[in-house]
Amino acid sequence: MEHSRQTGLTVTASVDPRLARLDAVRGLAVLRLDQEGLANVAKHGGPGAHAELAVRVADDAVHVTIHDDGAGRARPPASGPSGHGLIGIRERVDLLGGRLDAGPAAQGWRLTAELPSLAFDMEPHL
Repeated sequence: MEHSRQTGLTVTASVDPRLARLDAVRGLAVLRLDQEGLANVAKHGGPGAHAELAVRVADDAVHVTIHDDGAGRARPPASGPSGHGLIGIRERVDLLGGRLDAGPAAQGWRLTAELPSLAFDMEPHL
């Protein structure tokens, strides 16, 4: 999120503390989803955009949502690599049996993902 702030993007985050008990493979997938989603918002949202990041555990799945308000939409897209990050996280999500949707929304840009938490360790670690 620090890189996002450096680009002028304001990020509000809500992260379920139970993610700390997620297996390493799904934990890494969630991290990459967050990184790629915020990178896209920073790239396309423009200065002054506000993004919301929510990661929660519910219904035996991990749900990730990243949405920006489109405040900087008039700004032309930043130069640099395009599209390969989304391809990579889509492949990662598919491999884990999840779902991913990413692209323009009514306002701004939105990424939603759901990963089954079959390997979710519900027992507390002592």
